[in-house]
Amino acid sequence: MSQDNAEFTFVIITDTHVDVRPQATDGKWWNRTLHTLSLEVLSAAVQEIEARAPDFVVHCGDVTDKSDEVSFRKSAQVLEALPMPLHFLPGNHDTYESGSRQLAARLFHVEQARFHRTEHVGRWRLIFIDAAYWQNKDGSVGEAFSAENYFDMTTPELVLTWLRTEFARDNETPTLCFMHPMVVVRPGYPVSRLPGGGLPPPHPVDLSEDIFPSREIRPILAGAACVKAVFSGHGHFHDCVVEDDILYCSTGAMEEYPCEMRLVKIFPNRLETEVFGLADNDCAQQSYIQEWGNDWVAGREQDRSMTHSFQPE
Repeated sequence: MSQDNAEFTFVIITDTHVDVRPQATDGKWWNRTLHTLSLEVLSAAVQEIEARAPDFVVHCGDVTDKSDEVSFRKSAQVLEALPMPLHFLPGNHDTYESGSRQLAARLFHVEQARFHRTEHVGRWRLIFIDAAYWQNKDGSVGEAFSAENYFDMTTPELVLTWLRTEFARDNETPTLCFMHPMVVVRPGYPVSRLPGGGLPPPHPVDLSEDIFPSREIRPILAGAACVKAVFSGHGHFHDCVVEDDILYCSTGAMEEYPCEMRLVKIFPNRLETEVFGLADNDCAQQSYIQEWGNDWVAGREQDRSMTHSFQPE
C-alpha cells in the first residue's frame, strides 16, 4: 500500500458491540461475538490505530451492543484516547433505548444530536448519513426499539431529503459518504451457516433480508456524480463492490472474526484501502467457529486490499 503523496488517510472501525453489563455473555452471529472481551478489544484497536497515525477515524456504528449508558460511557472513554479526530455514527444496536441518540451525541460531541452532517478535508467533502432508525409495523419511524412494533430498519425522510438537497446544492466537490448499514449487497455469498448457526438454503445465499441494506439511499447515491466511495459496517464482513463508478466498501465487525479495521488512503486519482487487525490475533481465534466454516466474512482478496481509481476533480 503506497505511503506517499496521499491527500489524507483515515481508519474505519465498526461494530465493536461493547457490552460491560454484568449479565453480558458472548453470542453468535456469523461466528462467536466476543461481548465479554469487547472493551479490551476496543482498547487494543485504539493502539493499532495510533500506530498508523491516520488523519481521522470514523466509527460506523454499533459501538455498543445494547445501547446501555455504562457501555456507551466506557466506549467513549476508550476512544477519547485517540490523538486524532473521531467521527461517530450510531448503529441499530446503539439505538435500542429511548434517549440513546442524545446520550451518544453528548459523549461523542455531536452538536444538536445531528448525526447527519457534512465535514470538509481539503478539497474533499465528507457526508455522514444517519441511517439506522427503527421502522414500525404501521410505517412510523422510532428512535427506540419496540419488539411488538418492529418491522425493519430504515432511514427517515428527513435525512433522505437532507441528502438530496446536499447533492442538489453541490454535485461537483469530490465526496466520501459514511453510514452504518450497507447500501449494496452482492447477489450471492458462500455462507456456510446463517446468523446464529442455522443451515442455509442452496447457494448462492441472498443476504438482503438478513442484513437490511439501505435500499432507499442507493438511488440517491447512484445519481450523485461527485460520490467516489461509500463506507459502512453492519454486515459483520468485509466487502468491496463497485457500481456506477462508486466504491461501496463495508468493514467487518471488530468484536467478531476476523476482528479487523480498515485503513483508507486518498490520492488525487484513486483511493487505496486495506484491512488490519490486532498485534495479538487471539480474539479472532476465539471468535472463529470452525465447524460453521464462515471464514468468508474475512472477504475476498479485493475486499481486503484494493485500489479504486477515479477521475480527479
